[in-house]
Amino acid sequence: MNSGIRGSDRMREDMQKGAQEGAQRRMQKGAPKNVQKGTQKGMQEAPSFDNRSMVLDYISHNPGSHMRKIARDLDMRLSTLRYHLDYLEKKGSIVCQRQNNLKVYFVQGKLKPMERTLAPLLQQKRFRDIILILIGSPGLKFSQIVDSLSISPSTASKHIRGLRKTSFNR
Repeated sequence: MNSGIRGSDRMREDMQKGAQEGAQRRMQKGAPKNVQKGTQKGMQEAPSFDNRSMVLDYISHNPGSHMRKIARDLDMRLSTLRYHLDYLEKKGSIVCQRQNNLKVYFVQGKLKPMERTLAPLLQQKRFRDIILILIGSPGLKFSQIVDSLSISPSTASKHIRGLRKTSFNR
């Protein structure tokens, strides 16, 4: 080879460059600042630990997130994320629960059952808006909720029915 670099060395350099670019993208998307990629010697151990700590930190700050949202926000492949979620769940660091057709994740012991029910709803704008209005003015009528949020009655009805299905209304 004229370039003086063997093919496997070039491939290793390309992989390291790709890993560094991925880390930079994750850092820009709000991953923990204390997470840094490993050096060449620890390259096999560090990424798993770094990804795992990023996932745990994300779930801690965004309880009730589902897998696709976590993957999108951390710029991580679903297969990689699924591996780390399974690992964290087996170790008892996180718990998951089904909500409708999604599995949502929480840090173990951080939230009470009622809070775990509300956390995923609060991540959705319409549910959050309705909950905040009801907390601020508990005696509002349906028409007042619709008017104050400037949404259609059918939209308000759908979301209020969703809240009634949860333990929020009890």
